[in-house]
Amino acid sequence: MEARLPDKLGILRALLKRVSLLREFTVGDKEVFNPAVNLTRDSIQFLPSFENPSYVRLTLPESKTDPFRKGVSILIAAVPHSPFCAVTALKNLFSIHLLPSSSPLFAMTDGRPMSRSFFVSTLKSQIEAVGIDSTGYSGHSFCRGAATSAAAAGYSDYEIQLLGRWRSDAYITVRPSELTEHETSWIDSVLFATFFFSAMYCQLSSAMFHSSASHSLEVCTRCQAYDYIGITVLNLGSHYPLLYYGFSANLTIRSYTS
Repeated sequence: MEARLPDKLGILRALLKRVSLLREFTVGDKEVFNPAVNLTRDSIQFLPSFENPSYVRLTLPESKTDPFRKGVSILIAAVPHSPFCAVTALKNLFSIHLLPSSSPLFAMTDGRPMSRSFFVSTLKSQIEAVGIDSTGYSGHSFCRGAATSAAAAGYSDYEIQLLGRWRSDAYITVRPSELTEHETSWIDSVLFATFFFSAMYCQLSSAMFHSSASHSLEVCTRCQAYDYIGITVLNLGSHYPLLYYGFSANLTIRSYTS
């Protein structure tokens, strides 16, 4: 009986639970596969041996945090008896689907490298197949999932930053566990409410001033004062959201607003 090719999407899921590498595992729809830049079969090394590996070394020829292309090595340990063991999944892939070492690490049925759009569309279709709305899911969900899983396992923020190879600390400003079903935190709600209420107050005070322009001097002067107060309130109300979202990668400045 003909051997069935392993589920490449399942192998990707196993790998992505260990490291946040969707951008390296796939290629853009308009990108041309380049073995010197993209992941190939040669990027995987089973250690201490292919027959009985305890971990694999994944070598990234290039990444966004490696502009000089020195290469980045990532060790992925085996998880015995786990359905999400990336080492076992890769070993099955290499055993069943025999390809040259310069071939893409993950290829589609026609031999082309796996594209991001293909992966995301297949992911969404599988999510919908089990009755879950796929609207809130994308390739970035694996990045968040990896960070959340690492945090739940007790990893420090610094270790999570190394895991995802993130240069900034924006990933720890709002943890996924703190988000509501609409993916907003209470800080977001407060900041938006502050801005909108200050804008409404400014518009109302401005309308009062211009409506009283033809009234007595005393009423007009008092309403003009309200107009200036409204402008001041709007300036303050828009000040905090500007700092909080404009400096999302700087925890020191963000903590000043919250």
